[in-house]
Amino acid sequence: AGVSYDFIVRTRMDAKWFAPLPASAVEQLLQAEATDPVVITPAEHAWGGINDRFVMTTRAGFLAYSNLFQNLMKKDRSGPFAVGWSKNVTGCDGMCNGEKLLKYHIQAVMPTARMGTL
Repeated sequence: AGVSYDFIVRTRMDAKWFAPLPASAVEQLLQAEATDPVVITPAEHAWGGINDRFVMTTRAGFLAYSNLFQNLMKKDRSGPFAVGWSKNVTGCDGMCNGEKLLKYHIQAVMPTARMGTL
């Protein structure tokens, strides 16, 4: 058996978080079950999608958040990244930034996800 955590905080390697974790986000995550898909990111630098530099999330939310590239690399292009998927992403028109791609991915693999911003 492994260690059980209340929630997950992840930063990208090229990003830093200097402030205390927002109490409202911590409270929301502590009230959620590990199986509840909750994803909280900063509102800044979202570029029409979800900020990919910092995330606070439940276990279920992190499983969806972190398997983006596994789904992108599926050889059969099944799931959310089937042929023509970029037409489903608002503002992509065949080209997409990472933030829009992440938002589309989470909405596609976990449509019940509760997404919030700090």
